Amino acid sequence: MSGLIEYIIPIASLKQGLYEYDFEVTDGFFQHFEDSLLQKGTLKVRLELEKRSGLIELQFDIQGSVITTCDRCLEEMAFPIDENQHMVVKYSDELEDDLEVSYIPFGTEMMDVSKFIYEYIHLAIPMAKTHEDIGEDCPVHLEDFLDEDDTADDNAPSVWDALKNINTN
Repeated sequence: MSGLIEYIIPIASLKQGLYEYDFEVTDGFFQHFEDSLLQKGTLKVRLELEKRSGLIELQFDIQGSVITTCDRCLEEMAFPIDENQHMVVKYSDELEDDLEVSYIPFGTEMMDVSKFIYEYIHLAIPMAKTHEDIGEDCPVHLEDFLDEDDTADDNAPSVWDALKNINTN
């Protein structure tokens, strides 16, 4: 991930206090992550970093949009992102992984926040996404694929009628 130098924060040189960073995420950002589901997007990230004794608190505010595919019609759409995430990083010799807290070794000089931004952008996108999620009508509907000749004949036997005749003894 050598191309994402602008997302590396020199935490060792920071004194205790509050710091603010602004980042721009564009199409090139996503290309640095292998097999990324997203390839295009324009987002602004505001990061508030508060360094304290023994820990660092990070507050991410991510706004913009990413280009993704509608799960219904498979057309591209601009999906809006408005995400706020809070993260706590603690110094520790034992590198545990916890859902609430991330741990880094004592003496860590740099912190790459690009992977956190990448993950938070993906977390902001629902598993199933359609044009209706962004307040638009989906250009393709199931009715568009049905012909008038495809409608079921009311006199034809149904599957349920055939199942009634099965003897379970």
